[in-house]
Amino acid sequence: FLSMVIDGRTEPHDLMWRFDAVRRLAHAQQRQGQDLPPERDYLRPQALWWAFNWKSANEQAQRVGMAMPAIPTPGLYSGTDRAVLLIDEIDKADPELPNALLEVLANGGFRLPFAAAEVTASPGRRPLVVITTNEERDLPQAFLRRCLILKLELPETEPEFLTYMQEMGDVITDAEFALLPFAPRVLAFVLGVRFLTDFLDGDTYFRTHRAQHNLE
Repeated sequence: FLSMVIDGRTEPHDLMWRFDAVRRLAHAQQRQGQDLPPERDYLRPQALWWAFNWKSANEQAQRVGMAMPAIPTPGLYSGTDRAVLLIDEIDKADPELPNALLEVLANGGFRLPFAAAEVTASPGRRPLVVITTNEERDLPQAFLRRCLILKLELPETEPEFLTYMQEMGDVITDAEFALLPFAPRVLAFVLGVRFLTDFLDGDTYFRTHRAQHNLE
């Protein structure tokens, strides 16, 4: 299982790879007058690379001194099984990101820069990609037509809430049930902190329509 959270600064290539410009600059300062390693040696594999071809991503990660993603029982995963990739809150990104992702998923891989090499999934081992959206921004229709859409809605009325609680059965413990009356206050506080944090970070996460929208 792999995951990646999207924000307003995420670009399409961030799903596949990132170029370590800081590392390359450090090498340039250390090796003045000497040739630098090829640009490919500064590519850091990201979620889609790991999901499509674990072996290739792991080899590249070792080349650049990068650790493997945190996954359950990493020692038992050889990269031969299908991966599950969660791309969370895709509506935070510009429309070009879903379109670029659509092309990658349709082709079953993507081309790396600099090396003119391709990253592809083995036959029958394409990843299962789960994408979430809060519907803060409309997604391209071409993208939606190629998705299996599951809409999750929380209960809004008392009868719906009671039905929901009955269906949950033993999933919610007595301690969790006792804390439900405090949940609205806690959620309001958490959201307020997130709005303030996003404002201080330059309004990159929540969709804003005017200056200081996150503070209202």
